[in-house]
Amino acid sequence: MKKSKKDVVCGYKHMTGADIEAAVEAGATGLSDAKRMTGAVAKCGKCRGAMKKCLGKALATLRPVRSSWCTENSMVTAHSGCVPR
Repeated sequence: MKKSKKDVVCGYKHMTGADIEAAVEAGATGLSDAKRMTGAVAKCGKCRGAMKKCLGKALATLRPVRSSWCTENSMVTAHSGCVPR
């Protein structure tokens, strides 16, 4: 399937939001992981802002958010919330 121009996040790598979502599903937890896994932001950096925005959406959608209580108390996140290790 051809990628439409509006879907492209990085023009150099022809990377889309779907590519960023795939990186998150494969384990990316931040910008440095996503950059390494997709190769985006490597040439000129113009896509950095769009990549951060797309990555933020992907992380919020695909990874559960931990509450500060869970993080502070070394809890792990399960689908239904926090559970002790």
